[in-house]
Amino acid sequence: AAITRECARAYPDVVIVGNLHSVGWPLSLMAELTKLGALVVAYMHDCHLFTGRCAYPGACEQHLTGCTPSCSTAHCKPVLAPELIPGAWAYRRKIFCGTNGIPIATNSVWMLEQLRRSMPEVHHADVVHLALDERVFKPDDQARARDVLGIPKDKRVVLGGAVDMEDPRKGADLLRGLIERLRGEAHFVVFGHASEQLEGVQPFPYSQAPARAAVLNQAADVFVGTSRE
Repeated sequence: AAITRECARAYPDVVIVGNLHSVGWPLSLMAELTKLGALVVAYMHDCHLFTGRCAYPGACEQHLTGCTPSCSTAHCKPVLAPELIPGAWAYRRKIFCGTNGIPIATNSVWMLEQLRRSMPEVHHADVVHLALDERVFKPDDQARARDVLGIPKDKRVVLGGAVDMEDPRKGADLLRGLIERLRGEAHFVVFGHASEQLEGVQPFPYSQAPARAAVLNQAADVFVGTSRE
């Protein structure tokens, strides 16, 4: 109610809503916001808006026919009591499907394809790619970037990372294999939570500062993404 009141004070034409599961807010907030008369758009950066609760279903395909209390990851974030999962799955189809459904913007073509596969009755969905500020993310002097971060200038630098390198989806084991194969040939820089747990790398903690991310990329010769999903 407080969020809806605050939005109403701005007399918005459009309200973009995303990542509610990160803060534990209910999806019913979106339906409440539509009562303001503004266009409400749900932004989808993971699969939470078409499953019963999970952010990524992996090999599980229950979301195609109906998520059940047998969900094997109900204890994982975002946590939801098993008995509530079927209702949560059905509620998503109620608010997003049909000609009056809340529009969805996805962050990639892959995500849009997964959405349409799981909820073919969605009428309003399209890709809105993530963007970067080109005034920050731009080529710059590599030697200077390495000086700033304390990275060796005389080696090939491989950059890897994720929000959380302990997350199995992020492929830390794949990165470990690459580090072992290129031991002595390349210097590995890894960013994100738990990056310090990887042997043979120069770790950098997770940071939301765009400038830090830009300098890491400027310092590297190649970025290696090892995510499985």
